[in-house]
Order: sequence, then C-alpha cells, then structure tokens
Amino acid sequence: MSIGKIVPVNETIIKKNWTRVLFKFIQKSKVRDAILITSILAIFVMDNYLPSYITYNFLYIYLCKPIMWMTVAFIILYFPRLKTSGKIRLQELLKMMTALFAGVYILAIILGGTIQGFGRSPYNHSFIGIVTNMVFVFIPLTGREMVRSYLVNNGKRKHTIVTISLITLLMTLTNLSPDTVISLKTKLDIIKYIGEVFLPELSLNILASYLVYIGGATLPIMYIGIKEGIYWLSPILPNLTWIINTLIGTFCPFFSMMFLQYIYNKKARVIANSYTKDENPFGWIITSIISVSIVWFCVGVFPVRPLVIATGSMEPVIYAGDMVLVNKTEVDELKVGDIIQYEKDNIYIFHRIIDIVKEENEVKFQTMGDNNSVPDPELVKVENIKGKVVYTIPKAGWPTLLLKSRNNRVDRAKVQY
Repeated sequence: MSIGKIVPVNETIIKKNWTRVLFKFIQKSKVRDAILITSILAIFVMDNYLPSYITYNFLYIYLCKPIMWMTVAFIILYFPRLKTSGKIRLQELLKMMTALFAGVYILAIILGGTIQGFGRSPYNHSFIGIVTNMVFVFIPLTGREMVRSYLVNNGKRKHTIVTISLITLLMTLTNLSPDTVISLKTKLDIIKYIGEVFLPELSLNILASYLVYIGGATLPIMYIGIKEGIYWLSPILPNLTWIINTLIGTFCPFFSMMFLQYIYNKKARVIANSYTKDENPFGWIITSIISVSIVWFCVGVFPVRPLVIATGSMEPVIYAGDMVLVNKTEVDELKVGDIIQYEKDNIYIFHRIIDIVKEENEVKFQTMGDNNSVPDPELVKVENIKGKVVYTIPKAGWPTLLLKSRNNRVDRAKVQY
C-alpha cells in the first residue's frame, strides 16, 4: 500500500483565488448596489445619531466626513465603468444648459433679495475659510452624486422610472434631519418645513436623478455646486420669506428639468431623424404654478384665506353661501365697523365690531350680526380673533355648502339605521 505524497500549499495561489472570487462577487450588479446603499445609510446614521459633541466637532465635519465620502468615491472608481442613457454628441450641450439653469436659480434668489432685502452672510469669507467650506461642500457632493449616478445607471433596468424614483426618495430622505422632523409641533411648522425644506430637496433630487441618467455625475455636481457656491462665496445673502424660498427652491429645479428634457429630446430627435412632437413645457409650468398657489391659498399659507359663510346672521351684507376673504390683521388695526372672524366654543363666527371696550388693561370687542336684534352675549377677547373680512364673493361658496349638507344627510341616515 503506497502512501500519497503530501503536496505543499502555495499561499500565493490561495490568495489569488480568494481575490478572484471576491472580485467576481463585487462585479455582481446587486452587490454593488447594496454596498453603495449601505454606505449612504451608514453616513446618514453617523451624521444624525452619533453624540452631538462628535458630529459638531471640527475634525468630524472637515476631516472625517470628507474622508468617508472620498472612500465611497474610490470604491465607485474600482467598480466597472457605466454608460449613461444620454447621447455622447449632446453632452457638451447638457453641460452648458445645466450651468445656465443653475444661473437662473441664482438670478431668482437675487431677484427675491431685491424685493425683500439682503443681509450679511454668516459664513467665513477669508481665503482659508472659503477653501475649507469648498472642501466641506464639494467632497460630500461629489461622493453623493457618484453614488446616485452608479445606482441609476447600474445594469439593465427593466423598470427605469421606478428605480429612479426610489433612488430619488432615498437621496432626499438621507439629506434631511430626523431631529428637525421630530421637533415639528404645530400645523404651521409642518407646512413651513414641507414647503421650505422637503419640497425643494425633493425637487432638487428629481432634477439630479434625471441629470445622472442622461449625463452622469458631472451634471448634478455642476448644478448643485453653482447653486450652493453662491451661499458660501457671496458676502451678502437675500433675506427671503419661507414662502419665497419654497417657490424658488421647488419650481426652479423642477422647471429646469422640464426645459432640459424638452431641449434634449428635441436635439436627440434631430440626430435620429425622428420628428415626433413633444409637449411644450410652458403649459405645464403655468398649470403647476396656478395649482400650487390655489392649494396654498386654501390652506391658509398666504395672509388672506377664503372661507364660506354658512348662516345668515350678517344679511344683507353677507348671505349664507357667500365666500369671504379673511386677512390676518393685527388687532391694533381693528376699528368699529369692521367685520371679524372669531372663535367661540370651537365655532367660527363672523360678526361686526360695534364697540371696543377696555377692561383692566385688556382690550375686548363687542360684536353683533347685522341681521341680529341684540349684541353677542360675551365680549370677544384678542386671542380669539382670527382675522378681518376684507372682501366678499357672492354665492361662490354654494358648492361647499351643498356638499356639506349632503354629507350631513348621509350621516343622519346612518344614525337612523
């Protein structure tokens, strides 16, 4: 019986085999996606859930965080190169249009500043300060957009729109602060946050995802870099209200994407000798502005809001079914003869001021309906006044009253059964 020879193990061969196996493993599309998504989520968790003495530390902000994003960028450079869906012949046009639309955004905020005023920038504008801030802004920006570009363009997607939508949502949510969301308490705080933070962030990420889809990471880096650069480089910044910030932050990126898509598709059809007509974006822009304005107007974002009168206590000046516009007027501006809206026992009442009474250093208002024979039994306190009626639109509220009366009949029918 012969005994076989023991073959010595070649460690170099084993290492090469393991390296080859690991390389093949990383080459899988889903694995690469998982690595990048995990990286994004890990940085998000560290930014928001590490102790504040770490996340607000100079070394973390200007050293650790850029290093993390640089590491992610180097990982992507190790991955196979991907092609975007945009035509190579149109890449220079896309870069030019992206820079142009970023300039439009800057012009919009400058225009807003000329209307509402400017203030000094809180950022350091020394040479060292500018360089430091650029590092803080552009390294994470480059890393995020390289991740976005790879996730959007990685592999052959069967459901491109769904993929882009999910990646857009991921990039939006991971750029928001959970602590800020948790701290929102009132309805107005929520509306302001949605308008001033969430919608502009979502709109910007929609544009960025489209840009990486047709041209790679360079395009959104250009757009966001120019857009953010004005805040870090300019010694003065516009003092914009949250409503103006919402309008500019939401509409500028969204309409930029629509125009860019329109121009790109038009040029691409010329190259392909196809002449299918695209819908002009101007109609969508006008419709979007009007729709958003109506919604904001109805929920009370603007100082004037519409309300429907349900009773006839103010006839013949205001009838049931009329719509009134109520202005959030300062109490000091109210005078005898004004029609006000005030709250009593969770009911909103519209009556006219007939007298102003001072009781123990407190101002109260005596009110009465024009169609009533006696004044209201209790004086109205300042904190109960919601606004002053500034305009009446006859019969404009009838659809609302009819719908409300129908719902009331349905409720009563349910009770009887």
